[in-house]
Amino acid sequence: MSEEPIILDCGMPLSIEEADSIEAALLELLKCERASLKDRFIAGAVWLELLRNSLFSDEINAKVPRDEVMAAFFKLMKDNQYGTPLRIAAKAKKSEGLCRMLTGLIIAARNQPHKHRSNLGGVVFVITQYLRHLFKAGKIKMAPLEKAFPYLALENLKSQNGENVFSEATEAWVRNHIQKGSLRKEMGMRLCYGYLIFYCAIARMYAAGLAWGKKSDAVCVEDVNTAFSFVDDYYFFHRAFDEIFTYSPVLKDVLEKNLMRLNGLASLI
Repeated sequence: MSEEPIILDCGMPLSIEEADSIEAALLELLKCERASLKDRFIAGAVWLELLRNSLFSDEINAKVPRDEVMAAFFKLMKDNQYGTPLRIAAKAKKSEGLCRMLTGLIIAARNQPHKHRSNLGGVVFVITQYLRHLFKAGKIKMAPLEKAFPYLALENLKSQNGENVFSEATEAWVRNHIQKGSLRKEMGMRLCYGYLIFYCAIARMYAAGLAWGKKSDAVCVEDVNTAFSFVDDYYFFHRAFDEIFTYSPVLKDVLEKNLMRLNGLASLI
């Protein structure tokens, strides 16, 4: 467990007990099987935003201690069976083009983690990669896969079996990281949650590439499990991924702005 200060968002520190309660509520929300996995994942982000707004409300905090605000918020959401965040989540619009642009951009940057880009150079890189991946131009190269693969490979995930296999593994991976305290990084729990969703989109790309490399027309459980292990090894826990943003700050700004938007998150699931 990280010893860094735990925050919900910028300027909003949390105690260990408060972080524990937030993680428990997110895990409970993710079990609401009456909603699709996409809606549950997005509802998690909505729930965190609603909590943030409640705690930042000057009118509320002027009259009520913060611990009482949090307790009332948790009870209200639980009594309502998380209906409010789930209803908001259901209205989010998915864009496959935006998903390709964001994942393609970061994958391309991950392939050159130490390349320094000025602000102008970063903007040019973003636009170039956005257009390339929007129009599915060229192939996708992802370390440590030996071969690049085309966007056609992603069709292997669109079968009912492929989607089921990926959805089950995705939910298990996200739940596991929440339980391990992966939301307790210095960027804050809200943004960390957005990154978890983004990493799931990267795992989807890995799974497609693994199946393509075997010349298989379907993604299997082994492909998906390997995909998430690659996400952990080459993105989540790899120093080079963080260095991308050190050398190209504009990339961090572009990605994180989309991770804070519901339609941005919806596009990644």
